[in-house]
Amino acid sequence: MSPIDLPLGILAAAFALTLMRIATGPSLADRVTAAELAFVVLLAGIGLLAARLHSTHALTVAVIAALLQFIATAALAALLLRAEPREHELP
Repeated sequence: MSPIDLPLGILAAAFALTLMRIATGPSLADRVTAAELAFVVLLAGIGLLAARLHSTHALTVAVIAALLQFIATAALAALLLRAEPREHELP
């Protein structure tokens, strides 16, 4: 058992809690925020796994996934702005 196993277990528990928040979030904004957090936890897990396996390929996957997360965040922000009713605009 390596010293990286405990942080991986903690990240697994954090990921499970964020998935629960995605399922039970009261609003769309809460669900989107939880999805972003779940992805960050997943990236941290990939980084720890890369350190445990001494793999540089996993770090490449993590960098590409982080770039995709940036694009997804921008798209979800645009979706949230479109979904919210605006009081100051007239129909």
